[in-house]
Amino acid sequence: MKKGIIFDMDGTLWDSAANVAESWNLAIKQDGSVDKKLTEQDIQGVMGKTMDVIADILFPEMEKEARMKLLDQCCSMENDYLREHGGVLYPKLEETLSALKEKYPLYIVSNCQSGYIEAFLDHYGFGKYFEDIECYGNNLKQKGDNIRLLADRNGLTEAVYVGDIQGDYDASCHAGVGFIHAAYGFGTIAADVPEIHTFEELTEAADQYFALREEIIRVYHMTKLDELVTQINREHVYIQTHNFPDPDAIASAFGLQELLKLRGIHATICYKGKIDRYSTDKLREILDIRLVNIENIDSELTEDDEVILVDAQKGNSNIIDMTGDEIICIDHHPVYEKTDYRFTDIRPGVGACASIIAQYFFENEIPMDQRIATALTFGIRMDTQKLSRGVCKMDMEMIWRMFDLCDQDMIYLLENSTLYFEDLMAYSKAISSIEVFENISFADTGRDCPEALIASVSDFMLALVEVSFSVVYSRKKEGIKISVRSERPTLDAGKIISKALKGIGSGGGHATMAGGFVPFDGNDREEDLMIQNIRERFIDVISRTKRKSLR
Repeated sequence: MKKGIIFDMDGTLWDSAANVAESWNLAIKQDGSVDKKLTEQDIQGVMGKTMDVIADILFPEMEKEARMKLLDQCCSMENDYLREHGGVLYPKLEETLSALKEKYPLYIVSNCQSGYIEAFLDHYGFGKYFEDIECYGNNLKQKGDNIRLLADRNGLTEAVYVGDIQGDYDASCHAGVGFIHAAYGFGTIAADVPEIHTFEELTEAADQYFALREEIIRVYHMTKLDELVTQINREHVYIQTHNFPDPDAIASAFGLQELLKLRGIHATICYKGKIDRYSTDKLREILDIRLVNIENIDSELTEDDEVILVDAQKGNSNIIDMTGDEIICIDHHPVYEKTDYRFTDIRPGVGACASIIAQYFFENEIPMDQRIATALTFGIRMDTQKLSRGVCKMDMEMIWRMFDLCDQDMIYLLENSTLYFEDLMAYSKAISSIEVFENISFADTGRDCPEALIASVSDFMLALVEVSFSVVYSRKKEGIKISVRSERPTLDAGKIISKALKGIGSGGGHATMAGGFVPFDGNDREEDLMIQNIRERFIDVISRTKRKSLR
């Protein structure tokens, strides 16, 4: 078990409100566009909120563009001012950090702008106490997502967040970590949680928290796999992957099927569409992974059948709503919509769902045979583009732990035999149709292109020097399938496609890769107009996102 303590900043480690107010007033005076003087109380009232929300609250009288410009000036002045002047540290802060550092790795996650945490660390020389930091200003992610991101990035299996306001507690719940209330800070918590009234009390409170967690694990021996199994009420379940499953989805389902078998539960892996890539089909064939098409078993299914979703989530455009009760969801994509599963293990910071399944084997000390190790390794490598995209520390750990267990020759074969001859037609069509607008590429792979191939072409387009955001599409019988890729941290592929297709279709995914679908049954002329509309929507959303990131 790797433990860690993650800290909020304001109201937890220090009170910078007075100096923040002073620095902001200097920036406001320098800017001259508004006659306003902020107080320490004004700043305290917005502590913990994201920067865009703070701007709305403090400068409501200004136009949005002017408001965000002034906010950027305030934040820049603030970082410089705090780096020089610091703030008010809570009593015994450094002594307590030093003591905690001897027992636990320490981290910081805040809703602040980029550079704020660094200013705190630089002024006091506290960088030696903290292993990693993350904030809203770096990636525009909400605090809960950043807590989860940092925990996954650092391989934390047991973490607790220390914060002072309700938003901190809510973020910890979203991230799936524990919480200790810094009751000396700026807010109260509407929940029964451990609390400290001085910072130095944290040494004892942290020890008590982790001791309690260890006791729970010792008494109940409840790993995530154990929790999952307790939610299954039938001797047979269905493991459903997303439509047109890729290696990660198939490998994850295969690994979970084996784990359930060891617990006395039989599972059928099912999917919609077809397995349309050579390497994916070869993986299934060589390792004898048995899957069934939902269309072939639909008549057998009842509403009482229990379904486990793997590498997918209910309501997303890339998964069919099959008959049955979706009781469990295991996924690595961002949460699509709030759904009441009996059990969830959704980790958006992890590069591949196969990494989560591999961890189930290792944390339960379950032997993994070569077939399972090969499938899971290949799944991780494919979904992270051979460990070059969206990979986290846990992905690397799982790859390392499976290195001697898997068939490396088979993985080499699978990775290097990826195309059918006819696939080249899709690449040819995409190359001949590509258009680039300010580093955004649009390409058409032709009609009825396999979904996995659309994604591969999108990866291919992103390799162009002139392209940092790739949009690739194909006309299907039911509508237009879209795959996007991004290599810019400020251009979150999942968020951009969701906004671009809002009202005409659906989409979502990771920051670096995402997909979507637009239902459509019109003629060729109407199709051209729809595709043009989709392009314009992407360009508009990306342009607005770029402007926002520059503020």
